[in-house]
This record gives sequence, C-alpha cells and structure tokens, in this order.
Amino acid sequence: METVNKSLGQAWLKELGYQVPDTGMASYIESWWNWMCATTAFYDSTVVSDNTTYKVERITMCPGKMICEDWAHIVVNEETTISFAGVTDLEQDKKLDENLARTNDWLQDWIEESGLLRCHDPLERAFGVGTAGFFLGLKNIYDSGEPNENAKVLLQWADARHFVPLEWDESGVRAIALYTPVVIAGKPYTQITVHRPGDGGYEILTAFFKGNGQRFVPDGYTTEVKTDSKTPTFALFSPAIDNTYVDHSPLGVSVLDRVIGTIKLADGAFDNMWKDIFLGQKMVFMSDSMLKKREDGTTIVPRAEAQQLIGALEGDSINGNEMIQEYNPSLRVSDNRQAINTGLALLGKRAGFGFNYYELDKNGSLSKTAKEVAASGAELLRNAKDHEVSIGAAFVGICTAAVSLAKQYVDSSLADVNGLISVNFGDTVMDDDQTARENDRADVAAQLLPKWKYIEKWHGVTEEEAKQWAGEEDPAIPEV
Repeated sequence: METVNKSLGQAWLKELGYQVPDTGMASYIESWWNWMCATTAFYDSTVVSDNTTYKVERITMCPGKMICEDWAHIVVNEETTISFAGVTDLEQDKKLDENLARTNDWLQDWIEESGLLRCHDPLERAFGVGTAGFFLGLKNIYDSGEPNENAKVLLQWADARHFVPLEWDESGVRAIALYTPVVIAGKPYTQITVHRPGDGGYEILTAFFKGNGQRFVPDGYTTEVKTDSKTPTFALFSPAIDNTYVDHSPLGVSVLDRVIGTIKLADGAFDNMWKDIFLGQKMVFMSDSMLKKREDGTTIVPRAEAQQLIGALEGDSINGNEMIQEYNPSLRVSDNRQAINTGLALLGKRAGFGFNYYELDKNGSLSKTAKEVAASGAELLRNAKDHEVSIGAAFVGICTAAVSLAKQYVDSSLADVNGLISVNFGDTVMDDDQTARENDRADVAAQLLPKWKYIEKWHGVTEEEAKQWAGEEDPAIPEV
C-alpha cells in the first residue's frame, strides 16, 4: 500500500470537531518503512567526485522484512485460537447455552472468512513500522437498522502510514481516522473513515474525496452508521518496545529501530561477498599479436557471454610465457561467510531472537529445528510473550466489537460476549517433524506409546499392518 494523502478531508474532520494532531512519529515511521523494504540510501545512493556522479548499489538479504515476517509467524501460528474464556469444547460443554453456542459458531466462521488469524501482513507491518490496526465495516445493512441475515461484518487492516489517531489518553486511542485508497467506477478516490464514540456506542462515519480535495457521495455507500458497540470498532497493536521518541505517544516503535546498525553489518557483508564473487571472475590475458585490429589500429577485445574478462597486453609474451595467461582472484569465501555470520548473530540479538536464531549452518542455510530454537531461545520466548500482550488485546477487542455489530445488524439472537473472549497463542516455538518423532520414540521406550502406534503414524501404514510389524497383533478371540 502506498502512503495516502492525509491532507485531504481536513475541513470535514474540523466539522466533526477534530483538529488532526501531529503524533510526532511520521519521520520515524517513514524511516522504518524504508529499512523494512530495503529502499534507503544505504542500498541505492549517488556519490559525486570530481564532477562525476557515481551510482552506488548494494544487494540485500532484506533483513528488515525477514525480521518482521519471523516475528509475525512466531507470535501467531497455526496453534493460535480465539474462543470464549474457560470453554474448550463448545459442542460438548453442558453449561453453554444455545445462544452462546450459536454466537461461537458465528465468531469462528467470521474469523475464518476474514482471515484474522491467517493473514500475517498486518502483524508484519506492526513489527515493521511500529503500529498497525484492525478496522470494522458493514455491508448490506438495512437503512432501518434492523438485522439482516445477508449483512456482513467486514474486516480491514492498515499500518500507521494510513491512519491518524484523533483522541487518546492513558487507556489508549478512542477515536481514529483511516485513510484508504479506493477505486469506484474505475476512478481513484480517497476514503476517510472515522471511528469514534457516540451516544449509544461507537459510530462509523465515512467520506470520499477526489484528488483535488473535493468531497462527494458515491451511490450505494452508507456515510454514517451508529452502532451499539461499547467496544471500539477498531483495535491497534504494537511491538512491546518502549517509545523513547515521543512520550505518551499513541503509536508504537518498530522492532527495526534497534537493529539498523546490524542490518548494515549483515547486508554490508552480504554485498561484499557478492562483489568479491563478481570481481573474482577469471581474467584471461592474451598477447597483443593474437587480437584483431580495427582499421584505425585499435584493438578489438573479445568478451564472452558469461562476462569473462579478456585483456590485451603489448608484446608477444607475458612474464616470458607466450600466448595466454589466466588470473584467478581470491573469492575470500571463508572471510565473507564469517562476516555474514557475525552480522546475522548480532541482527538476531538486537531483533529480540537471541544470538543463535540467525546462523548459517554447514550447508549455508538459516533454517533451524524447533528443538534447536527452543534450546537457545529463552530470550525469544520472553520477548514473544511481551509482544503477545498487545496483539492479544487487539484480537479480543476486534472480535468483541465484531460480535456486537453482528448482533445488531445480522442476527439479534447472538449473545453478548463482552469479557468472554480469550486468545490462546499456543506454543510460540512450533514442534517440527524431527522433534515430534524423537518425542514419540521416547514415549515408546518409556512404554507410554504402543510401538504399533508409532509405526502407523510415521511409516504411513494401516493399524493392522503396524501391529504385524511390531508383533503386537490383537489376540485371536477363542471360539465358544
């Protein structure tokens, strides 16, 4: 998403009683975004020397994006679930009334359809630029406000480049303006949506603006919705990092803020290895007499498709040797590898993963098993638990508000779930197949797991075949 023009709609926001405040974080957010995307001057800049302009480019591993991707998948993974507090199996729980069961069914369907737990993009953006948020909308609602089974509760997300907090205090942001680029009838516009507390609950106000700032109302769009939700119809979340730039800021700090130096080291070493490889191509020197000449007497130097370099030397010999000589520069692979590993280790440490998270193995891979990560991941687990606090609160808030909107506009029989929703993040470090297999072997050795069960699971055979392999066939039933 490109950053939208936040200068639009200023007059409309003033009509609503808001002076758009300056959070003081815009310049930091832009810098973090550029490091996340590897588009800073460190990667692509120009240098002027003796009236000559040189372009300096570096290749990159995109470590900023890598860190954000890893944190997003560590905190929220396939074991993460959202449910009602204290309820594990809603169909079998006898204490659960029918309305609450129906409400859970709606919530689980909505979580799946909206991709709330499957889409890691908003989490990556929160780790990347410091703050991201979920925002609710409505579709196909009746003008009368009566419930409509065809109505939909929509979920949007955006990072801090696309919204402006309008009211906040020590308890958090109370009102916010979301700027969204939209295309209507093939034409681009900017949609501004304000979520703010109203008399009976949160209200959602929407306005559309052309590029010249002119406001208009497109057909089929509702510009004002008053809800019964006491819970904000949006939820912001940030990494658990202290904001040392702006005290009492409503916006958070990127995990990249503390890793800029290590990004430079890791990518600098990576780029240096590439330069050594590029400059280390074999050079073939030939005597001048072997090269063709142009009519003006200049030498034609051949160049192979693989960019092999060939140079011409005057005379018929090179160091007393005639014809052709090769020059093979050193690639310094070991030195470069060590430099990259040092950069990666420091990168992992400053990103909150610990020294051993990013480490090249003997095959040059960054991959580690869950067992290896867990063995040296106390720092990672501690930081993950801290990040889960903000993200978990956002999940609870947006799901509570979604059920409230659904009760009002979709199905009035849904239950009030305020205070009931909880998030279970599961194991922060997921078990990999190798670790799970070793655990099952240990259970077999301890006689906690039948041998045939292990064979069936890990060798893909039927239960009968597994029991035959293990010599644990069921005893024959005696005839009566």
